[in-house]
Amino acid sequence: MKRLRAPWVWLLLLPAGVLAFSSPQDVKISPLEARSQPKPAVFSHWLHQSQQCFNCHPAIFAQAVEGFTHAQMTAGQFCGACHNGAVTKAISSMRCEACHAAR
Repeated sequence: MKRLRAPWVWLLLLPAGVLAFSSPQDVKISPLEARSQPKPAVFSHWLHQSQQCFNCHPAIFAQAVEGFTHAQMTAGQFCGACHNGAVTKAISSMRCEACHAAR
């Protein structure tokens, strides 16, 4: 009976691996209003690879975020859920280019 369990475990883990490889590495966050500066923010899944997908999806980020403001992040929404100074570096202490750089 123990021999049969191992293949079933791999079948359960396979979808997680497929999802990890199918997620986009960089996601451009569309601004709420058209503007020339600053550049749209870009979220890097690669830089956040120490996190699990379910840490952010779908509770903090829906799969199709239209954009959000710094005020919302300061209030603990979106990126501000972790970048609050307690969990990790606060948004207010980061350089603009950390998110708003052309990639």
